[in-house]
Amino acid sequence: MKKIFIFFLSIFVYFSAIAQREKDNYREVSSRFVTFFNSNNNDSIVVMFSPEMNAALPLEKFSQVTIGLKAQLGDIKQIRFVRIQNATALYETTFEKANLAMLITLNSSNQIAGLLFKAYSEAKVIERNTTKMQVPFKGEWSVTWGGDTKELNYHVESVAQKNAFDILIRDSSGSTHKGNGQKNEHYYAFGKELYAPCDGEVVLVVDGVKDNVPGTLNPVYVPGNSVIIKTNLGEYAFFAHFKQHSIVVKQGQKVKAGELLGLCGNSGNSSEPHIHFHLQNVEDMNIAVGAKCYFEKIKVNGELKIDYSPIKGDKIEEQNSYIVPNGIVQTSPEFPRGESGWVNYLEKTLNKDLPYKNGAPVGKYEVEVSFIISKDGSVLDVKAINDPGFGLANEAIRVLEQSPKWKPATQNGRNIIYRNNITISFEVK
Repeated sequence: MKKIFIFFLSIFVYFSAIAQREKDNYREVSSRFVTFFNSNNNDSIVVMFSPEMNAALPLEKFSQVTIGLKAQLGDIKQIRFVRIQNATALYETTFEKANLAMLITLNSSNQIAGLLFKAYSEAKVIERNTTKMQVPFKGEWSVTWGGDTKELNYHVESVAQKNAFDILIRDSSGSTHKGNGQKNEHYYAFGKELYAPCDGEVVLVVDGVKDNVPGTLNPVYVPGNSVIIKTNLGEYAFFAHFKQHSIVVKQGQKVKAGELLGLCGNSGNSSEPHIHFHLQNVEDMNIAVGAKCYFEKIKVNGELKIDYSPIKGDKIEEQNSYIVPNGIVQTSPEFPRGESGWVNYLEKTLNKDLPYKNGAPVGKYEVEVSFIISKDGSVLDVKAINDPGFGLANEAIRVLEQSPKWKPATQNGRNIIYRNNITISFEVK
């Protein structure tokens, strides 16, 4: 059946409450809605709308929708409460000619803030993944929320996110950032590559949400930039908070485990750069039920674990190094005119006398620099891995930041975002 869309404002909110018993305010509003709908009393329905809902769907437009809906399906014969997630109640709605799911969102004043009709189906609830999962990043990350209790994981109060993870990077002192932490670039997780944890199909991509200033939140679109992958066994892997414009996959694309998805960011309901990841039984977050995720092979606090689901406080990393999956052809990025072009650029741009001028002793000095080459070849997020002093790390960063566009890396014939490392050498004779 073709989906019939009326209007829906609510997305999802992290701080939610599980409630599988129908609340009195939802019972009253849904009952009045059915009565007014069947009696063609659209004026009374619109009176129940929030101001935002009224602005988006005024009486004239709403009346056009209900006329079409009744022409196709007839009156509502009965509704059956299914569950409430966040502020949205789901009802199985039996019309004269078909069954639909009706989702009603109420605001704090018990006004209708969201309304959606769609095809109804009771998806099978899954307890855990049967798809083999690998950790979706390189290196060691820290689980800040994860587990089965409220003390370990505040997500347990959300039906869809009850087994979710929030994961970030900490240094040896436990800090998640360098400097004062006022910029996203100060955070170790920001700009790090995120990979598909399994084979599957990308069923949703959102990539245009701005990254937040650390310490602020975006309540308008809580997941921020996000990707949902449907596994070959029908499970849904949900990623949230990617860096704006960093996602390299598209809706409908088939991906393999280990294929690059995008970069870690700070978009949506996020106060600092991190990745939110969870499994659910259907694509739609508003009606989904979460499932526990176990990773096939994972290093936890330095020890190998098999079929393990991390908890708060765990330091985790993928046991096996990421290898470009079979069938994925990847070419590395290249400086204009190759190695000779890079050498010529250094000769013209690098301040080779800097260590001598700054009092460095005789010897050789090397700075390893990490940087991202974007899909258009631009150089971004330049960081010095080491600093031998004498101003050399800053000089190496300057040289990379001023470099011309590179030839970008490719994967399956498409330009992709790629993090590259390069060593710049200095010598005092």
